Amino acid sequence: MISKCNLRYKRCRGGVSAVVIALSTMVLLMFAAIVIDLGYARLVQAQLQAGADAAALSGARVLDQKITGLTTARSTAITVGGLNRAMDNPVLLADNPTNSPDGDVVLGIWENSAFSPSLDPKKVNAVQVRARRDDLFPLFSGPAFGRNELAASAVSIAVQGMRLGAGSVPYYLPFGLAQCTVERWPIDTLVDMTFVLSPAGADNTGWAGVGATPNASWVRDFLSDIMPCMEQWYETGEVEEACAPADTDDTVNLNNGVAASALKEVAEAIGQGVPWDSDIWGSLPAQHPASEVPKSEYGHMLVGPIPVFDGGGSYCQSGGGSWNQTVPLKGFVWGALYDASAKGAAKNKNVWLRIDPGSFREIGDWYGGNNYGIVYTAPAVVVR
Repeated sequence: MISKCNLRYKRCRGGVSAVVIALSTMVLLMFAAIVIDLGYARLVQAQLQAGADAAALSGARVLDQKITGLTTARSTAITVGGLNRAMDNPVLLADNPTNSPDGDVVLGIWENSAFSPSLDPKKVNAVQVRARRDDLFPLFSGPAFGRNELAASAVSIAVQGMRLGAGSVPYYLPFGLAQCTVERWPIDTLVDMTFVLSPAGADNTGWAGVGATPNASWVRDFLSDIMPCMEQWYETGEVEEACAPADTDDTVNLNNGVAASALKEVAEAIGQGVPWDSDIWGSLPAQHPASEVPKSEYGHMLVGPIPVFDGGGSYCQSGGGSWNQTVPLKGFVWGALYDASAKGAAKNKNVWLRIDPGSFREIGDWYGGNNYGIVYTAPAVVVR
């Protein structure tokens, strides 16, 4: 018996071909949809990652080892995240005041290639950002797989730029501080200090000269020499030509004598110095009754790097170390001298100043230091 399909072979073959073509077309369309969805997903993922990187970097840049810096880092990350877009949708980051590890912006510590959440302002050095969009975009291939929308996310961790101490400076103030003294100060608080010279066992500073032996005439000439550099640094933050360069490869000559005559030179120089900057140094303290600075000129300062030397821990023990020797220069700390007195007993011959301990960093040979700066902050970097 001959089948109808055999009798009508051409018509039967045409029907089979139509079914095959239809099925093939459906498969091709499904694969095309998958390819489009994958490309779409990769594009959104890349955009989210860019937003997360930008937010984390911006937050890490403003960390400053202060509590206010933590708040600023979080708000900055959120703001910068919102300036980025993923398929025309802002990368919105939720606030995370409790610093939950699952939050969008998490502050923490990056150490040994690992991140751990923390709110300790002195230890936090990194910002983790998780940018995510739930149900962000429809899937062309969704019907075939029973899912119509796809979520995407990206995580970025940025680490604060390393703060490097200066390798050299174009000028310095003619006093020395022991490294052990500077290291015990909190780095996030300005320190008020009274420099006491030559009072038999109570010294906390000495005259310091790099490549010179400090004495009264040297102090007078030195203060005159550094004025142009100090004024230029105060105005622009840079110095075109060094007045009294100092480098961490140098040694410092200390001397705690010649207090009275040299301190008069300091008082006179303070009166001729640059204006006190309350935005940086806070309110100007009241003038001391024994001040040698003319009242009409009070409110000026000598501002600049103060040499920090390595003389061992004896300088921070009872009796102190020797202030009449040559010691290695380790780094610098930023200070502002605003008052001086040369009257009365030795213990009353003082200089009053305010110091920023956060500007001090021990110099590592491996960094090579940074020319013409007390502290150089390297750019923040994405580590993951």
